[in-house]
Amino acid sequence: MKRKQAAAAALALLMTVGVPGAALAGPSGADGGAAEAREASLNDGLLEYDELPELVESYNVTYKNTYSQTVNQSQNLDAARQLGKDANELMEEALDLKDDDMDEATRALYESYKESAKAMRKQAAELSTEELSGTVERSMKMLKNQQTMLAQNLLIQYQSAVSGKELADKNEELAKASLDAVTAQASLGMASSEDVLKANQAWIQAQSAAVQLDSTIRNLKQNLLITCGWEGDADPEIAPLPAPDPARVDSMNLAADTETATQANYSFISLRQGAASGSVSRNAKKRNVSQMRQSIAVGMEGLYAKAVAAKQAYEGAEANFQAAALDMQAADQKNAMGMMSRTAYLQAQASYLAAKSERDTAQTELFTAIQNYDWALKGMMVSGS
Repeated sequence: MKRKQAAAAALALLMTVGVPGAALAGPSGADGGAAEAREASLNDGLLEYDELPELVESYNVTYKNTYSQTVNQSQNLDAARQLGKDANELMEEALDLKDDDMDEATRALYESYKESAKAMRKQAAELSTEELSGTVERSMKMLKNQQTMLAQNLLIQYQSAVSGKELADKNEELAKASLDAVTAQASLGMASSEDVLKANQAWIQAQSAAVQLDSTIRNLKQNLLITCGWEGDADPEIAPLPAPDPARVDSMNLAADTETATQANYSFISLRQGAASGSVSRNAKKRNVSQMRQSIAVGMEGLYAKAVAAKQAYEGAEANFQAAALDMQAADQKNAMGMMSRTAYLQAQASYLAAKSERDTAQTELFTAIQNYDWALKGMMVSGS
């Protein structure tokens, strides 16, 4: 009787196993049980750098879809195992019924059980072809890291563009003031028409640069929001990047970090765990593993060198900016006392903003260098490093 109940359950499973499961929101999305407080923080209208990993895991479309497909595959594998087990039980039940003196009803039941067991084994075989390998979890983690890196780089590019907007606008203002001044001089015979033409071209170029930068900012923001799962018409505030910590560079231990990066590297793990039968294959695998170790070591040396150089460049740019800030204070005082022309004051402002932009760029490059080095420690070696 117990077997018959199991067989009935197996038949029911056979009827339903082909129905795909509903797509999930993601492991940490609203349907995945994320804490309400954190959920509210992720949706507070302020997009912050530190939130990017969670935003990707919860809302990134690429990650969510792949996650859902993986879950469905896993469910199919469980169903295949259960079907195989139940098919065996059903076949045993059929054999129990088999007898040379079976009546028509019993023979019909026997044939039904046998055909059902055959169908279940076929279904189990089909589902088993979708069996998940041991690398699935690692692949999902790598996908999340890739999408997080994409979001981080988009945010960095966005903030870099935003930091240059003030300078671009000031350069446009300065170019217009210079054009006005040259035009006035030309009316007094103190400048040629060629001077006016050059000033006008400079103004047009400054305008074009400002417009192009605005377009870049919009596109970067849109791509960033899409990567983080925001709706296309959303307009959240984007927080500035955290300040880089120059001391992080001082704490880097290239030798130890290279070993950490090697052991965490996804490609290295896959290569090392790959099957190799026969002496030729084993020797080839050994060579490939050694070559990849060397490649990772070279990559880490490059990342470390970039971090050190970025730290030095940042310190130099910061010193230049502090000097420019003092010059700007002096220009502000002169301008307040009426000792500077409008054009001269705008030039002083532009020089200050140029120094600020250079400092901001150096700051961003240091932040990026540290980020890329730390990603390598998590198994994600940045291309071209």
